Amino acid sequence: MKNEIVNNGDGTSTIIVNRKNGERVCVLVDTSSVPNLMKVCSTVMVDRFNGKYYAKSWLKSGRREYLHRIVCIPEGDKVVDHINMNPLDNRRENLRAVSRGVNNRNTGTASTNASGFKWVSFERHMKKYRARFTFNNSRIDVGFFDDPNEAYEAAYAKRTEMMTEAGELIVPVEQRFDRAEEVDAA
Repeated sequence: MKNEIVNNGDGTSTIIVNRKNGERVCVLVDTSSVPNLMKVCSTVMVDRFNGKYYAKSWLKSGRREYLHRIVCIPEGDKVVDHINMNPLDNRRENLRAVSRGVNNRNTGTASTNASGFKWVSFERHMKKYRARFTFNNSRIDVGFFDDPNEAYEAAYAKRTEMMTEAGELIVPVEQRFDRAEEVDAA
């Protein structure tokens, strides 16, 4: 691999990506993933998508692939989700194979959100904070609150309850890691 790789000494390694504009971007991976990555990747680069950097790799077979899809290969129609929402953190413990719907729900607060909390908006005419979210294409209204913290806590509790009942908080057991040969052969 053409990139510089630094062993951090804590079971993780950093892949240094030098961008054309001179910027250096660090990509975090498990040290145990490095041998397989070196076997199938010729270089790692980063692309900007929706305001975030994502690590991509040129495979030795000549095609490009997201690095997280090399470290964690999803089965069937599953996608790879970054649990901590940092697409440059490609450690196994931060990746999980989930449905597209679960991946879409694992997002941050919208840039237009004035309350500072996900699922919470301020209703001016009532002078209260509204807690609501969408779950399985249905809008769930949790209620109105005087404090945005209370509204967020109520929305989070209700959402967690609904997701637990739907079985979506459980990370799938049959995740496959470091099956780089299969990715390269595809």
